[in-house]
Amino acid sequence: MPTSKQKPKTTKASKPTRKKPIVTEGVSVVDLISAQEDIKYTHIIDIPADKNENSDDVEIEDVEDKKSVKKRGRPKGSKNGGITKKTKPIKIKTASPFKIDKNKIVRVSKHLTSVKDKLVRIYGENKDKLLGLAIQKEMFETAVFDFKESQLVEFQLPFQDITSTIKFGDFSVVSISRNELDEIVPLNNEEIEFDIGKNHFATVANEAVELPVFNFGTRHGFVFNAGGFVSDSAWTKIPDSDKQYLAISVSSDQDAADPDLRLSGKPVPHPALLKIYELNIVKGTISLFYQLAHDFGVSWDLKWHPGFSSNSTHIGVLTGVFQDGTIKFLPIEKSFKGQIHHLHNPALTIGGIDSGITSFDFRSSNDIVCGFQNGYYGEYSVSDDRFYEYKQLFESYVISTIVLRSNFENTLICMSAVDGNCCIFDPKDIRLTKTFATRTRGSNTLPLIYLPQLYTVIRTDSLSSIKAFTPRAIFVDHNICQHDNTVISLGASSLHPMLLSGSADGSVVLNNLVRRMLQGLKNNTDIYRYIRLWKWDFNEENGQYTLNPQYNVYQFSNTETSNVKLDYSGINIQSVKWIEDIRYGKWYSFANAAGFVVIEKLGS
Repeated sequence: MPTSKQKPKTTKASKPTRKKPIVTEGVSVVDLISAQEDIKYTHIIDIPADKNENSDDVEIEDVEDKKSVKKRGRPKGSKNGGITKKTKPIKIKTASPFKIDKNKIVRVSKHLTSVKDKLVRIYGENKDKLLGLAIQKEMFETAVFDFKESQLVEFQLPFQDITSTIKFGDFSVVSISRNELDEIVPLNNEEIEFDIGKNHFATVANEAVELPVFNFGTRHGFVFNAGGFVSDSAWTKIPDSDKQYLAISVSSDQDAADPDLRLSGKPVPHPALLKIYELNIVKGTISLFYQLAHDFGVSWDLKWHPGFSSNSTHIGVLTGVFQDGTIKFLPIEKSFKGQIHHLHNPALTIGGIDSGITSFDFRSSNDIVCGFQNGYYGEYSVSDDRFYEYKQLFESYVISTIVLRSNFENTLICMSAVDGNCCIFDPKDIRLTKTFATRTRGSNTLPLIYLPQLYTVIRTDSLSSIKAFTPRAIFVDHNICQHDNTVISLGASSLHPMLLSGSADGSVVLNNLVRRMLQGLKNNTDIYRYIRLWKWDFNEENGQYTLNPQYNVYQFSNTETSNVKLDYSGINIQSVKWIEDIRYGKWYSFANAAGFVVIEKLGS
């Protein structure tokens, strides 16, 4: 019971409330006003229908003093009897088109999950460039391991003709006999036995055999032995011709660990041989065309000059880096067919300034970019016969140099060194544009190749993994595939996006880079595959080589393992090259250290 000093407590429900007027059917509005004079007449303003219909508040305008009066009772939608605040109408916007967040921080490839995000980040926003990539994707996405010749598209960035610049008068050779050649470069001329699948063959050097019919189908191509250690090879690009020519660098050194094959320090040049083979697709034959002996050691980075077109007298100008640290230009005439020469003087010799040249590529028909043994980079002008750029980029031997040519961006240079560093830069301003990729383990096998159709650089991790990046996003390394041993050679074409790779275990693998570079990261691991085309093996008991023709498809995996094992040095794939002529676009070749060369047309 409450005391006299305390007031009785009342709840909200027990508080006295004003009695509401009772309105019945028989009472008029005038009677209601006269009965309750204290109630003022008000107007209620309705909210228009196009505003927020879910709003819980209404506005009441007083006629006399224009003061707002709250509506009595619990508003609809209020919580615990409380009145919600007045809200503004909500405007619902239509869905806007998707925009790329340019401020998004992208450090690794896993941050680019969507295809649109990825393509814009690694290729840029140039519409013509993206349209060309879309065309490549449409043509080759379904061509997993094979394609039609009608799908081939030439890369439209031709070199200028410099036939008048090269002084062919300085080129000097002397004819020699077969016996004299054997004394200068003693190659293996005995009968060579080998197996292709379950078929046994016995041939001499330079004698080609056609691929047999296998139990799973027919493969079109040839196999022959060059008679010695193969260091590199290169195909011509003669338009509208039934013939293409393959240049092969051959040495008499049978052991890949021979000190005479070293490229660093002060190597002692020794006699070696350049062989030219002629492939005729109309007749379906491969034959030895020409042999050129020289005293400048083994050669690598073989290239046919892209600015010299085949004419009535020459099939092309062969260039390469020789063991004496120079680049030599060798014009090969059509009249040399069937002859054996000894080189006295090249048409042009480019020597190093303070160190030997170790790698090179053509920036244009007249300009050559070079890597040096001391880690320097140089630019040489053929017409001026001098170096006009010479700067240090690395601390060690430059092992690979390539030029990245594009229709939409400046021409760039990419180089790698034996200490595992790889950089890319614009030769117009090296200091401000030089950018380094992720460093790999140091190795003397760090090949670089450029795929112009996809504006992509392919390299290795110096072991068994192949990686790729675009010049606009050098920090985003795409894992392409993994071999069972160290990757030695890479081959790409300007006609299609197919990548060839050869490793120390004798395997040759094919990758379709459209299905890897032009896809998002989601579910790509589940759908991407690559295929092994060939594999060389060696039997130590009988001393015979075996070429395994069985295809083997591998599933892609992002998990990297360092696969290094000891294989017989003869099965090492030294070179793998595509023919880049539109008529021969499906033909390719590869050579191992034992001198075996395989030429095949991809697919049926």
